[in-house]
Amino acid sequence: MIRFMTATLHNNILKFMVTGGVLTQGVRAGAEAFTEGELRAGIEEAHKADKLTAAHVQGLAGIKNASCAGIDTIEHGAFDTWDEEALDPLQSRWLVPTFAAPDGILSGTGTLPECIISNTEPVAAKHQENTAAAHQFSIRIVAGTDAGTPFNPHGNLPWELELLSRVGLSHLEVLRSATTVASEALNLTGQVGTL
Repeated sequence: MIRFMTATLHNNILKFMVTGGVLTQGVRAGAEAFTEGELRAGIEEAHKADKLTAAHVQGLAGIKNASCAGIDTIEHGAFDTWDEEALDPLQSRWLVPTFAAPDGILSGTGTLPECIISNTEPVAAKHQENTAAAHQFSIRIVAGTDAGTPFNPHGNLPWELELLSRVGLSHLEVLRSATTVASEALNLTGQVGTL
């Protein structure tokens, strides 16, 4: 299946849904969908086809599996506990926290199904604190919004940048997260993200 997808995809990135997320009723955010070995096989096939790989991940076990398997970027990366040993492999990856997604969802309390709010609250509670710790651990952070999630429209990047500044990134680091660091993560250094 991965070989078929990498051969037929016209996009340059293949995203793996490594764990459950917060929007699907009956699925626990952080529930692992792949073993490290399964991910490694898919990632190797994608890389053979010159595709970058991204991982939708909630939870430390999923982050560790995806990082150890060779994923290029970690999307969301929300986790409720901090474990430097488990995050060591993430130092050679990029983390895209997408704070605007849970922020938008929680702003929809009263209009969204309760299961979405109850899935999001525990994830969001520690997400910023632990992303700040990841930043202190020298993990590269890329700005991204996960636009299209509830109450998180396209064009919401300025709000994401504000949220990144609240977890300890300097103004220069915030700017770079949306420019040079993002272009590095996408293998577009020298083409976009710099003047």
